[in-house]
Amino acid sequence: MTPTLADEKRRLLRLENYDILDTPPEREFDDIVFLAAHILEVPTALISLVDERRQWFKAKVGLAASETPREIAFCSHAIQQSGIFQVTDASADARFQSNPLVASQPHIRFYVGAPLITPDGHRIGTLCAIDYKPREPDRAQLAALEALSRQVVVLLELRRLVREKERRSNQLTLLRQMTNLLQSCAKPAEAFEVLNQFVPQLFPGISGHVFVMNKQIGVMEAVVTWGPDAPEQTAFAIQDCWALRRGKIHGVTTSNELVCRHLKDSQFRPSVCVPLSVQGETAGVLVITEDPGEPQDLNEGAFHDHAWMAEIVAEHISLTLTSLRMQETLHENSIRDPLTGLFNRRYMEETLKRELHRRLRRKEQLGVVLLDLDHFKCINDTYGHEGGDHVLKVFAEQLQKHFRADDVVCRTGGEEFVVLLPAAATEAVMRRLENFKRLISGTPIAAAGQILSAITFSAGVAMAPRNGATIAELLNAADKALYIAKGSGRNRIVCLSDE
Repeated sequence: MTPTLADEKRRLLRLENYDILDTPPEREFDDIVFLAAHILEVPTALISLVDERRQWFKAKVGLAASETPREIAFCSHAIQQSGIFQVTDASADARFQSNPLVASQPHIRFYVGAPLITPDGHRIGTLCAIDYKPREPDRAQLAALEALSRQVVVLLELRRLVREKERRSNQLTLLRQMTNLLQSCAKPAEAFEVLNQFVPQLFPGISGHVFVMNKQIGVMEAVVTWGPDAPEQTAFAIQDCWALRRGKIHGVTTSNELVCRHLKDSQFRPSVCVPLSVQGETAGVLVITEDPGEPQDLNEGAFHDHAWMAEIVAEHISLTLTSLRMQETLHENSIRDPLTGLFNRRYMEETLKRELHRRLRRKEQLGVVLLDLDHFKCINDTYGHEGGDHVLKVFAEQLQKHFRADDVVCRTGGEEFVVLLPAAATEAVMRRLENFKRLISGTPIAAAGQILSAITFSAGVAMAPRNGATIAELLNAADKALYIAKGSGRNRIVCLSDE
């Protein structure tokens, strides 16, 4: 029966963290087994690492095999000792008499092993010496073997630190690449695609989500997901996350700590939640989780590394979302009328140019409507500019509600409005305007605490391509029709005829 350790899982994980099993020979380790064989005066010396089912030899002298099954390994017994484990004559030792390595080739008789003890106390293998005849080494030889075993652990630690430095360097390279791409994103969806590509590489062996606030329904929704053990919950309320409640990073390593409710649906797993802040507001959260059931007390260094990287990645995500929101705000400000929220003249001209080209190519009609509130100066004079602004906002709101989602409603200045109606027939345009005329005249509007008399408007309509095939021609035609509507007594809609 193979001897086992009480903390076998932790021991195996520590061995795995050295990332040394099945690696090619390395001169530094070969030198140590050469010295061990020379000092102990034996034909065979090994650096043996005891895996779950085998012992594998990182370095060896005097032996052809690269590994043997764990159940017959002398080293399986040696790693249970805190000091030297010695068998002077295996053929006379009841524990090993029937061992195939003793009873048949290579007929081991003498074995001495010094356990390789990691800085946190885990015995992952041995530096051992083997002979094929009974013998008993002296104290100096045993002391030298123990000293050399400590040097093996030093080499393992140095090797681990070098690889950790390489890993960190690779992470920083990936981080720079991700940052450069994020800075080039024009929309949040593009940023999420970049994160989908890079975040799994920045957190190898880790699962997680990037959640972003959906303001319409007031919940956090997953926009990026990676890893085989990512939490099942892909949407949750803000109060379900301690990091979002407190406005700062929240990590847990044991089930006795405050675990976020959005992580309680499955087996406990160590986790880190980092809030994403955009212009001082909480916009989302980055969540990473370790493998459930992994002994975290062993791997706290790696866990803190992940938490450190999570904070950096979260900061870059926050900066990107902030930048995109600012760009969106600037763009909205550049195309929106600040009073009514409708599109402005600049946007109207750009859209008219694009839609006119598209409709002419498709041989479809395009309606251009110029609207002007009747006697608006009197409203301003009577109720002040505050009352006039209120009337404009109510009129704009009703105008926006009445027309189709594909129609483009704009305020071009003062009491002047423009509506672009793509792919609309003349009859449909006139019918929609007449309906709106009846609607607005029946809509009571309060200004300065008073209910105004009926609000009316005049409108001029031009249709492409009938009234023009250029922006200037269409706007001039619509303006001419509006002039006629005003000159005919206002509160009317005029569509320019072919003449």
